Amino acid sequence: MNAFAFETGLPAFMMQVATCGSVGSVAIWVEILGGRPRFSLLETAYLTPDWDQYGALLTVTERYLVSGADLKASGYAVASDALSSRFWWQRRWTRIGLDVFVPVPAGEEGNDVLDEKRSSIHDLGFVPVVWIRNPGAVSATEPDGECSFEKAIDTVIEADYLLSQAGRGLKYGSDPTLVLKTPEILEGVARQGGAVSALTLPPEGDAKLLEINGAAAGAVLAHYRELRQLVLEQLHGNRTHGDRLGPLNRGVRWSLCVSLLSGWQTACAGLTAMAVFCRSIGCCVAFQQ
Repeated sequence: MNAFAFETGLPAFMMQVATCGSVGSVAIWVEILGGRPRFSLLETAYLTPDWDQYGALLTVTERYLVSGADLKASGYAVASDALSSRFWWQRRWTRIGLDVFVPVPAGEEGNDVLDEKRSSIHDLGFVPVVWIRNPGAVSATEPDGECSFEKAIDTVIEADYLLSQAGRGLKYGSDPTLVLKTPEILEGVARQGGAVSALTLPPEGDAKLLEINGAAAGAVLAHYRELRQLVLEQLHGNRTHGDRLGPLNRGVRWSLCVSLLSGWQTACAGLTAMAVFCRSIGCCVAFQQ
């Protein structure tokens, strides 16, 4: 199995799966091309799964809108006056094969017509798709779990806005506004520049810089650190700062990694089962030694 994971690039692929699946769910399509297994990531926003009473997948349907120009680029025969029109493109994974349907114009949906030329039969006895849900699903047939970052989105937005305002304050402190007080009314464009520019004023004139101290910037950074702690608390994360973990705290670092990986045991188990099946049917994979 270690050779299988190395050959298919499973560690890097699972990092991508964890990132895309953090919004609630993700699906992995397992197929064999040229005697070698290949994993493809599917966007669950366009997928509709269907489970049986035991929680196994019956079908997975993918359906979304495409333009006539995209269909023509994919090899479909599309009239020139329909290149800008929208079409429903649909395919369905079953336990027997992959059914691809003929695209239909939007608004003219009816009976699905099977495209036998682009459809295929695998006869595996199961749907070659691993559906992964985040924790928090209402039932076993609920397609999506909870978003990993939903509770902290508003706080992160506030922190980003706070840092942007702090950056504006630091830039203003680097070049404060110059105020001239003279008895005569100056005409033309206002004077540009800061303390570098020398001025010649009459005896009754005056020049000042509108400056701000650094206390506000320090307060902003302190407030940002509190928001960061709040985000970690909302996501049930570890609030220990990584820079403060020395060599004696390696066990703590390992526990953090284990807590992040424990939620994806179902995905690894599903891929492992399909890998064993690939081996049982004689899938030839040239593992590197």
